[in-house]
Amino acid sequence: MPGRADFCVYWFHKAHDRLKEGQYAGLVGTNTIRQNYSREGSLDHIVKTGGTIFNATSSEKWSGEAAVYVSIVNWRKGQVTDPKTLYIRKDDHYEGLALDHINSSLSTGTDVSGAKVVNANRNPKKVFQGQTHGHEGFLIPQKEALKWLKKHPEYAEVLKPFLNGNELVAAAGSQPKRFVIDFTLHDVIAAANFKEPFQRIGSTMLPDRKTKGKKQQKENEQLLKKNSKAKINKHHINFLNNWWKLSYGRENMLRQRNSLVRYIACSRVTQHPIFEFISSEINPNDALMAFCFEDYYSYGVISSDIHIAWFKARCSTLGEGLRYTANTVWDTFP
Repeated sequence: MPGRADFCVYWFHKAHDRLKEGQYAGLVGTNTIRQNYSREGSLDHIVKTGGTIFNATSSEKWSGEAAVYVSIVNWRKGQVTDPKTLYIRKDDHYEGLALDHINSSLSTGTDVSGAKVVNANRNPKKVFQGQTHGHEGFLIPQKEALKWLKKHPEYAEVLKPFLNGNELVAAAGSQPKRFVIDFTLHDVIAAANFKEPFQRIGSTMLPDRKTKGKKQQKENEQLLKKNSKAKINKHHINFLNNWWKLSYGRENMLRQRNSLVRYIACSRVTQHPIFEFISSEINPNDALMAFCFEDYYSYGVISSDIHIAWFKARCSTLGEGLRYTANTVWDTFP
């Protein structure tokens, strides 16, 4: 079972394993069961071990209070010779399609669920999720940041315009409205040389990280007393140990990006990705995907209908939005 699979995936897996040959089952699950890791543990498992999906709804809004989308899947352990029905949303209604086969992605397009990683796409790694700052203390209003830079031009090394997805696609000129204090590539001694930015995060952010780090340490100690083999979480402790840095600064992304004049970006959650060149002086927020290419040929490939079709077939979802995931989309893109 993939480690990142949704909890509901286990029930599809367990239900199918307990069926006897010829028996039927049907379950409602989050619509991620047809995507990536969750699909591997649920619907992929069903079709690879003798199951036949004969009736399914690809994705629909849950009728209860939870703001989620679900998939409905009915299958048989064994063959089904009759036509299968897949319900797909079309405009404001659902259309039932009669098919000879329903794939584990619950889609009518080419089945790409078995796509493999292309090593050349992953090594060297060129596509990254943007930076997760993790605390508002790292963010500086544009007006204040520009005053700092006018007085201390050297701050430009660690004080960067911080672009998010909405600004890229919905704001006139696609200009970032905030700056980020980014010490990702600096140790604490080097970071302290930038006096005002360092003091700002020390006063606004460090107290919170101390509180959360100490709380997590205490919780872990209590868990380990009860069970020495208990699985503990250390992310707040790690944030405190590197308190002057963004929660996820994407060091590898910065090192790739810093050798370029510009890079390509798109919003990470979108219905249709819009790709644009971004100056390397601008840092991408985690709402963006950063493609570390600066040439027009790569831009042409990335913005092509072929890549967009692959994205729609291999992505995950967030509500009604499609979410670009580098490991499933880019790493397997042929």
